Amino acid sequence: LQIKFNIRKIVLIFWINKSSWIHLKLFTLKN
Repeated sequence: LQIKFNIRKIVLIFWINKSSWIHLKLFTLKN
């Protein structure tokens, strides 16, 4: 259960980082 929770946490952090990177790239392309 603990390992499963840690994996979900890592996936969530990765997804947030990826989405923020995409937003940053789109923002840079606009300007």
